[in-house]
Amino acid sequence: SSATRARSRLIASARAVQEAVLAWSAAEVGPSLLVELAPGAAPSTSTEQDGINAIHFIREDWPFDAGKLAVTVAHRDPRTFELFEIDVAINADDFVWSTKPVPDPGTYDLQNAITHELGHVLGLGELNAHPDATMFGEIREQEVSKRDLNASDIAALDDLYRGVRFDDDDISAIGCQNLPSAGWQPFGSLAVFLLGWRRRDRGSRFKEAIPTSP
Repeated sequence: SSATRARSRLIASARAVQEAVLAWSAAEVGPSLLVELAPGAAPSTSTEQDGINAIHFIREDWPFDAGKLAVTVAHRDPRTFELFEIDVAINADDFVWSTKPVPDPGTYDLQNAITHELGHVLGLGELNAHPDATMFGEIREQEVSKRDLNASDIAALDDLYRGVRFDDDDISAIGCQNLPSAGWQPFGSLAVFLLGWRRRDRGSRFKEAIPTSP
């Protein structure tokens, strides 16, 4: 039935998000992320500040640049940089998403993209001098290499949270530049995931370091 298929897609999406979280957790640097499926939450298409950290799949009326696969939005005090809220929006309006182990031609791997966006959640910008990094700013159709962190990603986390200098002149927080897809089809039902975090150490600069990725 359609309900069964929608449920299967939802479970597959939740699994992809959880695997992305585990990739960053394995680095054991900075805050550890906590993600759960929002129980009974009405699908939201807004990243406006509402007091809830969330990952949204937006199927209609994508509010950002149509060339973006995903956008991470941080709400913070412009004077103190205190973080109030952070949301991740996934563009299911203009792109086709896959949760298969090997994505079909013309689709983008959800776990691959979420892993990249969670790097922005943790405060990292694009590592455009490192094409093999998860935080490299381009994502291609069928790409899965960003599912796992590269040594450059971990070094950037060390720089951010432990003060270990990462020598890279091309770290930016411009956002994700994604190569266009061949077209799109409906992804299915929307899923809303709640994001949270806990500190691993007292010295983390989490609140001060989160950029807004347009």
